[in-house]
Amino acid sequence: MLTCSCFSVATLPSLLQLFGEALSDRLLRSEPDVSGWKTVSLVFETMETARTALLGLGPMAEVVEPRELRASVIEWASGLLACYRNKAQNQIDLN
Repeated sequence: MLTCSCFSVATLPSLLQLFGEALSDRLLRSEPDVSGWKTVSLVFETMETARTALLGLGPMAEVVEPRELRASVIEWASGLLACYRNKAQNQIDLN
């Protein structure tokens, strides 16, 4: 079981759709911080499930803890970014 995260207020509709009614009360009751982010604990059965769900929210979600999940999200996001940078560079080189 993993608990995590921090979400921008703009993420609320996506979170409610993804996680359903169980999360809606906690999201709607929590107050955003000065940056407009809400911190809410989510429970996932596995690291992979958590990483996949949170990466799907892109920059609208940030893993605060656990550190292992945060590191895994950073690693995957960095790898994805490198892949797209390489493909973009290859396209420029072909032109």
